[in-house]
Amino acid sequence: MSLRGGTRAKKERRPYTRLEKGLLAFAAACLIAAAVMFLNYWNAFSQMARVWIGYYADEAAAVILPGADVVEDGTAWSGYELAEGDVRAAAFKELDAALALLPQGVLDDFTARGWKIVLTTHDINAEHSGIDFGKELAGLTSHVQKTVYLDPHPAQLARSALHEMGHYMDSRLGWPSQSPEFKEAFAAERDSYASFYEYGATDEYEMFASMCRDVLMGVRGGDKAAPRCTALVEEAIQGGIPYDFTLGNAI
Repeated sequence: MSLRGGTRAKKERRPYTRLEKGLLAFAAACLIAAAVMFLNYWNAFSQMARVWIGYYADEAAAVILPGADVVEDGTAWSGYELAEGDVRAAAFKELDAALALLPQGVLDDFTARGWKIVLTTHDINAEHSGIDFGKELAGLTSHVQKTVYLDPHPAQLARSALHEMGHYMDSRLGWPSQSPEFKEAFAAERDSYASFYEYGATDEYEMFASMCRDVLMGVRGGDKAAPRCTALVEEAIQGGIPYDFTLGNAI
């Protein structure tokens, strides 16, 4: 017989088995590892997110950090560097640090010929390319306008700047990317380089510019994937091509 209002005994929870404890520990370790990886690669994740939602290079919020000084549109820095849109003042310093890696005399040649670099938060593809690439552009070299356009997002500014300056050096060195030696090496190493950097394997122009960037920044990986092309790029930017950057004259 039972009494109304009486208390009911609590059901005892059975202890976890060894297998269940192991699975819980494994799940906790995976969550911790994922959190650490997310924090370490926050810039890369945020960059990809902006690309996916179409917000990447086109909005000021994509490049302005909280509390950062923002320069006015048209502000000049170092004479040949200009701001378009809302650009962080610190972006100019980041750009100068990257350009300091160029071979001596390249910037003198660049400025003597009336070229300029524009850090822009506008849509480079829509406003400056003249061709619809169908995607946001982190950088663009216009030989007609004598201008290098760069998205000043800190996650990629240095890499983009040296990539585009690689295009400039390619043109001023007489297009070594189109030499028979480089074309032959490119054909042999294109697939292996694509596994390292897919966009850089688009064609000879892009591989030359990408390798200029990696050689100047000391980035490894591409040299293993495409050693012949890397050697030719190193030869070109270190003076193997008969050109004197300091004098600004072809020899």
